[in-house]
Amino acid sequence: MFFENLSEHLPVVMVIEDLQWADPGLVAFLDHLLDWSGDHAIFVLVLSRPEGLELTGLSLSRRSVTTLALDPLSEKVMGELLDGLVSGLPQEARARIVERAGGIPLYAIETVRSLLDKGIVEKSADGALHLVGELGELDIPPGLTALISSRLDGLSQNERLLVKECSVLGTSFPRHGIEAVTEIDPSLLDDLLSSLVRKEVLSVRADKLSPERGQYIFTQSLIRSVAYDTLTRAERRARHLRTAEHLQRVFPDEGAEVAEVIAAHYYDAYLAARDDPGATELGELAKDAYARAGERAESVGAPEAAESAYLKAVELTQGEAEKAGFTERAARMAFLVGWYERALSHYEAALAAHGAAGRTVEAARVTGRVGDHSTASDGARRRSPRSAKCWRPSTCSRPLPKSWRSCGWSWGSSFTSPASRTRRASCSRAPSLWPSTTSSLRRSRAGSLTRRTSSA
Repeated sequence: MFFENLSEHLPVVMVIEDLQWADPGLVAFLDHLLDWSGDHAIFVLVLSRPEGLELTGLSLSRRSVTTLALDPLSEKVMGELLDGLVSGLPQEARARIVERAGGIPLYAIETVRSLLDKGIVEKSADGALHLVGELGELDIPPGLTALISSRLDGLSQNERLLVKECSVLGTSFPRHGIEAVTEIDPSLLDDLLSSLVRKEVLSVRADKLSPERGQYIFTQSLIRSVAYDTLTRAERRARHLRTAEHLQRVFPDEGAEVAEVIAAHYYDAYLAARDDPGATELGELAKDAYARAGERAESVGAPEAAESAYLKAVELTQGEAEKAGFTERAARMAFLVGWYERALSHYEAALAAHGAAGRTVEAARVTGRVGDHSTASDGARRRSPRSAKCWRPSTCSRPLPKSWRSCGWSWGSSFTSPASRTRRASCSRAPSLWPSTTSSLRRSRAGSLTRRTSSA
């Protein structure tokens, strides 16, 4: 691993912020690093909200991991924080801010930033903040959401509109992305963005090593959340559609590289218009986008992301046959990750759908895959015979493919019943539809014979 090799020369320190937003790939990387790099000089500092500690696939109960809970700051420390932010802050206003902050530094910082927006506090040439106006009766909102909403209300009309439009793009976005979704005159964008950076609503990534260098980001994720909540359903729908179409234009192969992001925008547009006449069409766009995202994730070796995308496609699919197909794909990805029980649950859902619709061949294909995977876990071995009952010839209304006879498969009360006690069937459908199923059944039958021989 690159970081292990690097640590042979110098100690490596990695800092990861906002773990609660991590995707499965980053979680898998951290888990691998904690498992296999314990003997190297690598220090990992992770900052997260409480929900980030519950991410699936990341075990923090290791001897090499120390978890520290950050308690609220004391009133004394909060007072010192305010004094460090603003010079000459009246004692009464200082005391009220400290009391309402409840030990949360963000509350105090956002309050000072709102004063900066109003011109009551100004930044001098040396970067220090100074009180230049009369505070009067300082009315502090009761919570962070109200505070940030109040701060957004203090922006100019165009600034407020731009912040709302940027919230659709996510926490980080380039200028050309802003221009693609905004209704504001492009000639005004640079001045508005500069003003929002100056007021510390947005900032610009300056890290030379970051692939997002030069992009705009919200200074606080909560600002983005509050701004997004102020959009109407119609506004969300229109802007998510614009963003998805823009990404498909600017990235090669209709946005294959960012297929999951495009799918998420179509999905959010669909949610915003769920009760509207055009919701079905948006749902189809989102479904197709998630199918492409699943295929893309599968092709680059990210089965966790692929499973998630296929399950989203299942949610958005109207046709039962197509829904079962996406469920099969999700099962295959879950199996690759090692989530055997989860994979079998997906397979059984697909099997039930095929069986209820009388799709004998499709049900047989799924059961073949269940049998193929049956040696992966004890749970699979227990459940695969139960699944097989769903498509035995005695309970199916459609004949089975003739090609299955050539693989030596026999039907009866168990997977390995003698051919003399079985009922064989033939099917005139094209054999090209079932080559993978045939090989699965061969391997499953061989596994069953091995287990029977060993038990005997």
